[in-house]
Amino acid sequence: ESALLVEENVTTTASKESVGTVITHEFAHQWFGNLVGPEWWTYTWLNEGFANYLQYVVTHE
Repeated sequence: ESALLVEENVTTTASKESVGTVITHEFAHQWFGNLVGPEWWTYTWLNEGFANYLQYVVTHE
């Protein structure tokens, strides 16, 4: 929990970026992992793959 807390005058820019990356990753899991799931267990790697891809696309734009 404390890894996601941001104090405006204390938290570094790198830490703020890390928080954004984690939140984006988890939102991607919410969509690809829970709402749109793979057809079979052999495709579950796609959930993590999409989450990793989107965390970098969203936070680096």
